[in-house]
Amino acid sequence: MHDDAGIAPDAASRADASCSVLYVGAASALTDALAETDDLHVERPADPEAAVDAVRADPDGVDCVVTEYDLPGVTGIELLERVRAIEPGLPVVLVAADGSEAVASEAISAGVDDYVPKRGTAEGARTLRSSVENAIDRRRAERERERHLTAIETAAEGISILDADGRFRYVNEAYARLYGYEPDELVGESWERLYRPEDASRVREEILPTVYETGRWSGYTTGLRADGSTFVEDHDLAVTADDTLVCTVRDVDARRAEGAAVEERLLLDRALDLLPDIVYVLDPDGTLSWYNDRLPDATGYAPAELDAMSAVELFPPTERDRVRTAIETVRSTGSEVIETEIRTADGECVPYELTGDLVTDGGDPAAIVGVGRDISSHRERERTLRALNETSQELMGAETEQAVADRGVRAAQEVVGLAATAIHRYDEAADGLVPVAQTDPGASILADPPTLEAGESIAWRVYASGEPYATGDVSADPDAANPETPIESEVILPLGDHGVLIAASETPRAFDDEDVVLGEILAGSIEAAFDAVDRTAELAARERELADRNERLEEFASVVSHDLRNPLQVARGHLDRISASADRADALEQATEALDHMDALVDDLLTLSRQGESIGDREPVVLDHLALQCWRTIDAAAATLRRESERAVMADRRRLRQLLENLLANAVVHGGPDVTVTVGARPGGFYVADDGPGIPPDERATIFETGYTTADDGTGFGLGIVTRVAEAHGWSVEVGESEDGGARFDVTGVEIVG
Repeated sequence: MHDDAGIAPDAASRADASCSVLYVGAASALTDALAETDDLHVERPADPEAAVDAVRADPDGVDCVVTEYDLPGVTGIELLERVRAIEPGLPVVLVAADGSEAVASEAISAGVDDYVPKRGTAEGARTLRSSVENAIDRRRAERERERHLTAIETAAEGISILDADGRFRYVNEAYARLYGYEPDELVGESWERLYRPEDASRVREEILPTVYETGRWSGYTTGLRADGSTFVEDHDLAVTADDTLVCTVRDVDARRAEGAAVEERLLLDRALDLLPDIVYVLDPDGTLSWYNDRLPDATGYAPAELDAMSAVELFPPTERDRVRTAIETVRSTGSEVIETEIRTADGECVPYELTGDLVTDGGDPAAIVGVGRDISSHRERERTLRALNETSQELMGAETEQAVADRGVRAAQEVVGLAATAIHRYDEAADGLVPVAQTDPGASILADPPTLEAGESIAWRVYASGEPYATGDVSADPDAANPETPIESEVILPLGDHGVLIAASETPRAFDDEDVVLGEILAGSIEAAFDAVDRTAELAARERELADRNERLEEFASVVSHDLRNPLQVARGHLDRISASADRADALEQATEALDHMDALVDDLLTLSRQGESIGDREPVVLDHLALQCWRTIDAAAATLRRESERAVMADRRRLRQLLENLLANAVVHGGPDVTVTVGARPGGFYVADDGPGIPPDERATIFETGYTTADDGTGFGLGIVTRVAEAHGWSVEVGESEDGGARFDVTGVEIVG
């Protein structure tokens, strides 16, 4: 895990000296644990008054005061006010009994640096130690910033700092005075305010691209003052790792009048010491002549050691020829950028990007000015991104959802560095997020993760919103599933409709922005892999469906090859009789009947093959009316239709008509010419019944099979069509015995209107 970005410097800032801490309160396990910290020197004054005396005697010698709330004669808040009156910036951490919300509120209002519940546990000791170290680091960072700002304010050069959008974040007095403004008139304004349109165009189109490409630019521009006058400015620009621009400007005419040296024009002086990058100047022969404070910090060499070294000695032997070649390239072409390694005093090789630009004076080489940027994090990020790409390919090759989940949490731990990780998938039956995979470190924090029910957790909020979430204080979130959880930090990333990926830590503020960004990349790959598994399952189902349809087509082909051939042979035989027999009329009639049978067979076959299982838009259909329309198409002069259902159902009218026509025709064919057929309502659907001979129980399971018929002229497709239409609507069809002993077909699962 990583420290939360921007919350405090690393503890290495305290490594050069032990920090002095005053603990005001009774001895306890907390004081013992705090005293065991290597870089903290803990003293226990006899009483609160002794603590105030110690701060008054040596304000700079006390780095932090830790005070309990309940003290003899005073409270911790009152002690805070007394020591702050002596040293306003002195860090103070308050320790109070667990559950004292009122005390916490009062402490925060009073300006305490941190509030720590008094818990005599290892976790309580870690929390207190972390709070003290963070408070000390913040104070030291503030003092360092104050030192830098003081140096900038007193500089003779005009210095400004601009954010990534090109707006002034800071300007010193000298910079504002050059342009005829007060500093607060420029803060928040765009740099374009200080240039004529034609000059701003040059800066925007030529100079800034060079700065962002090479890291710096030096040259001359024309500035615009508040009164409308212009002046030639000696301009230096450098970009930091976070795209912050540091700008130094000098009035050329004024500098000439002051007789400033060429070397002074080339440097940003004190402002360059603020940059996180190495800035250096080489003499034309390659000798290191100037550098900012970052070079000793980055290499571990003291300035005296650096002054005695040649520039190439800062690089491992395998890189020195490349560096010499780069210097020659700058001399000949004017600039060069290379990626190499700097070897530190302890032998470590750190990857760096180095830029070099040739500065001339009257046409002659004057110096080589360059910037060195540590690209270790960039290299590490590239390695991580490559690993994420490989992981994405592995995830896409997973064949099951469980395999995706298992590989996903493993990648979160091994590639992204999110050790304690779990994936929860949405389960419709449980209406919640069910844990499906977890890393071993995750299990050590929460051995049996629960199902997170709808609307009752931070994870559900992330799942519902689709927005990633990160916090360094889980218990402070009102949606926390368990306010007493030992988890302090959490990153929760949505996985689309599939669920969420959760990374947790028992350390406060354990995750930074990079953790979240890399986690989002991984989460996107996991989501895509889940989608792929779903698509594969859908394709498999589709393939099975196609296989079923092919099987039905095979059935059709079998029926066609047999049943169509028979009536054709009959027709052909009777036609042959026409020429050999005197009874031509009888032969023609039989041939016609055979052809009619074949025509009916073809119609049914086309209905099944073309319609399949699809239906169109559904609409309310009144069964009585539709049944009457169907009856009129059936040759049943002696038969009777009884309509006993006035209800309407939601259906595709055309397909429902096919179903009814086939059931009514089936009743007439098998029930006899004087059969009575009833269409009636039943719970959840309707039925078609007749008073014919009925269907034997041992044949009821096979009557819906394609090609099955007991009639001499039947096609065997009628009841198959009934089944297809019902299935397309999502209905069920069952056959049984009617009240009159005939056949009864019940259709259920039907949506009734009204």
